[in-house]
Amino acid sequence: MAFACPPVTGETSTFNSSFFNQFLSSPLDVTWQILPSFSNRNYALRNEIVVRLAGEKEELNRSRETEESNLRAACGLGFCPLKILYFDSSNGLMVTKFLDRSKFLTRDRLREFELSCLASRLLKKIHQSSLPFTNMFSPDCRLKDYYQKLELSRLFISDELKDLVQLVLSQFQEVESTLFLRVPCHNDPSPENFFLAGSSDLSLIDWEFSGLGDPAWDISH
Repeated sequence: MAFACPPVTGETSTFNSSFFNQFLSSPLDVTWQILPSFSNRNYALRNEIVVRLAGEKEELNRSRETEESNLRAACGLGFCPLKILYFDSSNGLMVTKFLDRSKFLTRDRLREFELSCLASRLLKKIHQSSLPFTNMFSPDCRLKDYYQKLELSRLFISDELKDLVQLVLSQFQEVESTLFLRVPCHNDPSPENFFLAGSSDLSLIDWEFSGLGDPAWDISH
């Protein structure tokens, strides 16, 4: 598969569109809509499909093979609303059906009593599920991931921040690993990752950090 990634800033770019045309109802023009994302770059094509591009900085401490396996398992059990059209675990390229952005929650909406109850029940179902995750997740790995990305960005890192990161990591090492539960977890249940279909059908996207972990992390997150 040969194509040139569209620029992060969203300007028009020429590229081989034939690959994406197989997922669209008509040939592709070069209009890309950038969707909000913290670590990856997501582009909506004519509100039909979404193309997820992962850069090198997003690959730290992360296995796309594991993400694909966990994601497909979550979809299979109804915990994820995505319809996966294509997934390349060698580079993180994923193509999915477009989902209505208005159906994703916000921080304010998740504070509503009914929705917070739905979210709690969804997380409980995930934690008690038979999702066949084999990888382990630990919050210190997430911290290392973000800190490495910060270092690669070449931004100024104060001595205070460096000391704080080392202190937190050392505290994790002192905690007995046996104190943590190991159950299937999403590990990134931010409000924007919850998708509400209808009035009560709540699910989650963005399973790239999923794995066996302590459910307290999901709840506190």
